[in-house]
Amino acid sequence: MQPSIPNTYINPKNHHVGVSKLRLMNASNLRELNGTIVIQENDKPLAVLVKYEEFLKLQQQAMAVLETHAVLNDDAEASAIWSGLEEAKAGKTKTLDEIRKPSKHPK
Repeated sequence: MQPSIPNTYINPKNHHVGVSKLRLMNASNLRELNGTIVIQENDKPLAVLVKYEEFLKLQQQAMAVLETHAVLNDDAEASAIWSGLEEAKAGKTKTLDEIRKPSKHPK
């Protein structure tokens, strides 16, 4: 079974638009865009158009995936993560108040 991937950033409202209709669209039409436009020619998808804000969200999400991949492929980083998870399971944790308390050791 394939894991479920949250669809937080991709708007499932796809609008299929032919190239000729796209030429008729203006800035006002694009500002009112609610969803993703799939630009096609002869019923063959050519490109996808999303609002700029949506694009930035997609880009942030892609960067987060790449950063996670890099961390998990770094043996030292992955080992530290697993070690921290094991410590948490074993109850070796501190409350936020304990962490925020000033140190009793003089500097």
